[in-house]
This record gives sequence, structure tokens and C-alpha cells, in this order.
Amino acid sequence: MTLSDMGTAILFVVVAAALILWFRSKLSADSLSRMRRMMVSFGLDPDKVAQSDARTGVDIHEVRIRCRRCPVEDLCERWLAGDIDGDSGFCPNAKIFGGAVRTG
Repeated sequence: MTLSDMGTAILFVVVAAALILWFRSKLSADSLSRMRRMMVSFGLDPDKVAQSDARTGVDIHEVRIRCRRCPVEDLCERWLAGDIDGDSGFCPNAKIFGGAVRTG
């Protein structure tokens, strides 16, 4: 293996790692956007909920994790865009957001 081959291999590894980090960052940003829009659809102020976990009973960290692992992201996007009728019962955080509305 030549020095040029090693340099190329290292470059490929660095580019692959950068692409993976970018992709994960994009997924996280998309998830956060969906979570905030869903909170608004429940009448919640996402910034206030995040700052007052104890008062609203919402563990924002758990909510974020649940949203990042959501198995119905596409359905959520379409519902938030108004392309689908019905309630938000598909959302893994719906009960939590609904409870926060009642207590917050």
C-alpha cells in the first residue's frame, strides 16, 4: 500500500464519518421540528414546556427521545401539514401533551 493509497483511504473514512454526522444531525433537527409543531397543535408553548418540566409534568428529555424514535414520522409530517384528517392519537407523545394541556 502506497502513501497515496493510505491518504485516499483516510479521506474516504473522514468523508463517510462527516456524512453520517450530518445525516444524524438532520434527523435530529427534523424530529425536533415535528415535536415542537405537535406541541403547538396541542396548544402548548414548546419553550415554556421545556423550561417548566415540573409544573407541566412533561419530561422534555423523554419526549424528545420518544419523538426521535417515532415509527410514524411520515404520518406525523402529513398530519401536521393538514394532509390527513383525524386526531393525533398516532403520536407516541399525544397522551403526554394532552395531559400537559390539562395541567399546564
